[in-house]
Amino acid sequence: MVFFSINRLLVFSFFVSFFSQDSSATNNMDKNCDWPQESKHISEMVDADQASIQALQNFLVEKRGKGVTTIVFSNPSEKEEATRLFNHDVAIREENNKKIDELITRCGWPKKSIVGSYVSSMTWLLLQHANITLQEKYLDLVKELSNSGEIRRAEYGYLFDRVQSRNGRDQEYGTQLYDREGKQFLYPISDEKSLDKRRAEIGLEPICSYLANISAAKDEFDRRCNLTKSSEEVVEKESLLCDWYKESNLVLELAKKVEVEGLKMRELQLHGRTAGGVFSINEMSKFSSYQDTITKINEDNGHQLGELLSKCGWPIKSSSNLGLIGLMLELLQYSDINLQEQQLPVLRQFVQSGKLNPHLIAPIEDAVLVYRKGKQLYGTRFTELGGNGKLAPIMEEDKLDTRRNELGLAPLCIFLATSWDGDYEFKNRCEKN
Repeated sequence: MVFFSINRLLVFSFFVSFFSQDSSATNNMDKNCDWPQESKHISEMVDADQASIQALQNFLVEKRGKGVTTIVFSNPSEKEEATRLFNHDVAIREENNKKIDELITRCGWPKKSIVGSYVSSMTWLLLQHANITLQEKYLDLVKELSNSGEIRRAEYGYLFDRVQSRNGRDQEYGTQLYDREGKQFLYPISDEKSLDKRRAEIGLEPICSYLANISAAKDEFDRRCNLTKSSEEVVEKESLLCDWYKESNLVLELAKKVEVEGLKMRELQLHGRTAGGVFSINEMSKFSSYQDTITKINEDNGHQLGELLSKCGWPIKSSSNLGLIGLMLELLQYSDINLQEQQLPVLRQFVQSGKLNPHLIAPIEDAVLVYRKGKQLYGTRFTELGGNGKLAPIMEEDKLDTRRNELGLAPLCIFLATSWDGDYEFKNRCEKN
């Protein structure tokens, strides 16, 4: 059996030189920086960041999931647990702040042209979750990186809005929301009439398409989008056969099921790494159980995804949410080979027409190739999950990184460094003796 590597986030890899005017944020690459190893460190920081956030969110959602809109602790121990989780999250972020600041100061920003878009985007995510001082320090650098094509313009937009809203100023791109009794609402926005124009300029979908895929923002969506059908902000779902607001919630639910179980397995893997790769019998049993559960979830998800695609197709429109498409592709990567083969020609047409970036379908291409010919082109498939798997055989392996680069994928060693399933291959292929 061959698997696509589970990346550390349900988030997607988004795809030259420049000079920073701020001497504290120059991006001169230190020749002593080992970027595969630094990428691994960045991934580990993101692991810790996401695990702490998820643990706190799961606890609060469980409390809020009992039909109440405000969180009420029924006993002191619950309040103590919430405080512990919150303080742990704060501690993780403070530690990550120090590490990412030191890394950028020593090595410069991990540019897309050096490490690929995934690692660059993970660095941006750490900065997006940093304190306001660090965000303000590197905001101009991120702007220059976005102007030179080294990171997505949308990433600059998200960071700019975060700094603005944290300072009590209007945001420009409508990316930031706040929570009020379990519901999410947009922070104030400057010049709302031209909001969608500004969003389009940095590669973001219209505001209503953005809100349609955030279930907690339904009231904000209804206020802005459902009650003003004459507005230019109205989602184009009227012209579609399917209600993508409803269907996007289904996709999010399917992805969430995998993420929850995957987080358990990743925590166990992380513990195994810190213990020198040694697992107890009980841990091995748990790991096997998690794998079986995820396999079953993937089978069920693939069935529901197939039904959705049969009914609605892909939401490939200028107004559709690229995050939704990315999640659907993620689900497809773990689906039945017959569904992958069925959808691959459709996805290739989207690529040829410029509606989809080719790197997004590389795992599907490799899955079908391994199934039909026993070899892959882009090095995305493993023979086993969990860190000990080997890459499935690769066609003309000496040309692999060239093919990956042409498609917009990171070099193989960067990919292996940031993949939970790439430990064995990373040690054998990439670590310096």
